[in-house]
Amino acid sequence: MLGLFRARPSKPSTEVLQALQTLLKLSLPTNIALSKEEAFFIDKSLSCLPYIDDSRHLYLVFYEFEAPFKAVIDQYLNRNGMFKLSPDDAVSVRNGVPFAIWHMINLIVSSHLHSEQDILIETSPSSDTNVTSNESIASHLAKLSEIARHWPSLMNIDSTEKHFLCSLLGNLHSLQSPKSLRDEVVRNCNVEALAMNYGKAHKMRRLKVGEPLELINLAQEITFKHSVKQIA
Repeated sequence: MLGLFRARPSKPSTEVLQALQTLLKLSLPTNIALSKEEAFFIDKSLSCLPYIDDSRHLYLVFYEFEAPFKAVIDQYLNRNGMFKLSPDDAVSVRNGVPFAIWHMINLIVSSHLHSEQDILIETSPSSDTNVTSNESIASHLAKLSEIARHWPSLMNIDSTEKHFLCSLLGNLHSLQSPKSLRDEVVRNCNVEALAMNYGKAHKMRRLKVGEPLELINLAQEITFKHSVKQIA
């Protein structure tokens, strides 16, 4: 009987999604030469994360920046090979479909990473029909995980930091469940050592129970350190 009353997944808070937006921007590989238009497309797309379940908002953003976005979409429509955007996917991107947007980001990043030592992640847009809003958010985040989970492996940071970032970005679909984050991320990473290294000892209890915002904030500290190193 208890199974009949199983709680549905809750939506991550706006604060968590905003923090994730910042983390993803900091986690983007820095050793790639994105064009100004490509960088703008990715930045504005990731800025829509707090509205991940609102295709209307995404559509309006794409309508507002139609000219620069069109240049990027047309560029990948006219490509050949594995980084080519299909006409159907292009329409979905213009309509603000999250899966298509993540797929487009993946094409852009992967096209610049394509070499023997770099990582290419295969993704394709998919449908999220017949699911609740919160389940849809989880599926959007799962698709985003497929794209972003390997980005930290290209950072010049130590293996403990790299493992934590890859693990967290690989479990974005669990942002609605601290217990899942605890089981999949905290218990498989040396979060305690990282918290001590980054002045988060006072947040230890929250980190250990898998509180999403605290884990993302810790990840931000690590990626920000990497960004500063790159500038230096």
